[in-house]
Amino acid sequence: MVIEEKVWSESPIKAIGYRCLDCGGGSSTERKNCPVEDCILHNLRMGRRPSDLDDKTPTLKVIKKYCLWCMCDQPNEVKLCPSKDCPLYPFREGKNPFKKEYTEEEKKAMADRFKKKGNSEE
Repeated sequence: MVIEEKVWSESPIKAIGYRCLDCGGGSSTERKNCPVEDCILHNLRMGRRPSDLDDKTPTLKVIKKYCLWCMCDQPNEVKLCPSKDCPLYPFREGKNPFKKEYTEEEKKAMADRFKKKGNSEE
């Protein structure tokens, strides 16, 4: 039987918010008042990075660490994770599968547009 993965969000930070909401039984109040301060997701539980947060660890690294913890520090188990309905599932290996990879031509075109926009404001 193949279980299709549900995509909660294409944004890793929002996926953390959904995971924490799920952990709190679907209650936004439980998520907001979460008492588990030693959870690696705790500071990001609202689905956004607080501006006063000192920890600048990239969101995908935070997710990877969480998934590793969830799978008892077994990297292979993270790859084989059966929880396809988890909001963090697409990001579990520390990569964003929704991020578009640009060709060299696309990168050059974007750089040219940026230069033109910068020159037009002078």
